[in-house]
Amino acid sequence: MGRRQEKYLSSLNEQDLVSIKLEDAATELNLAISTISRAIKDKYVEVPR
Repeated sequence: MGRRQEKYLSSLNEQDLVSIKLEDAATELNLAISTISRAIKDKYVEVPR
């Protein structure tokens, strides 16, 4: 997933953020949508501003 956000992570410009749907993440990672949902529940990533 970091590859999808590479531009944002380099620039930290909010306009570079790319939304990622659960369905897309599940397909890319070859996992069930429910697995992705449970794995990210109540999780956050903190980046410098």
